[in-house]
Amino acid sequence: LTGSTPYAFDADLDLLFATDTYGGTSHTANGPQQVLTTPIPVTGAMVIARDFDGDPVWIADQNRAIQVFGVSAFSTVSLGDRVSFTATALTNYFGELEVTGIDLVAGVTITSSGNTVYIANATNGPVDFDVTGARLVEFYGTVVGPTGQSCGSGTCYAIEHNGVTQRVNLPASFGIPPLPGDCMHFIAPVTWNWSDDRISVSNFDWVRFY
Repeated sequence: LTGSTPYAFDADLDLLFATDTYGGTSHTANGPQQVLTTPIPVTGAMVIARDFDGDPVWIADQNRAIQVFGVSAFSTVSLGDRVSFTATALTNYFGELEVTGIDLVAGVTITSSGNTVYIANATNGPVDFDVTGARLVEFYGTVVGPTGQSCGSGTCYAIEHNGVTQRVNLPASFGIPPLPGDCMHFIAPVTWNWSDDRISVSNFDWVRFY
């Protein structure tokens, strides 16, 4: 289930960001994994997105959203699950904070399932990581064409959205590539990669093009 009503619960994700010591959202910092001296409990965060193979996973509360990367205990959670766990390590990857370690003995507890996942409407504004963080957003755009930038094994496309050019990464396995002028519809978490806001389509359920 998805909806347009923001969350009204605090899972203490703010505490993770307050602990970051590698530059916050400066987008220039790239620190090593930070093993937390005092682990941070997260209580009842919402699972808002997951990669097609279950890693990474994105979680959110009323204040923040964050990516959980490389934590195998999250591989079985589903969208709409509320989850509790204790974070033991963080990594700031060029301005995007990630949970990269949890207490594996306690693991991840699913406190409820089938909850409504909030989608932020970005149709009338830019997709801006500094504004939304890693939240789930919805927007439409028109394909300009490949950007020529390095996108790993995928292809980066320029998508014109509300007068702004948005970078979108489509994996090589996406199949038939979109053509200039195609309309694309995204519901996906926002990411930051090195120098700009980006939508990385690592789950084909996140995009449609016409």
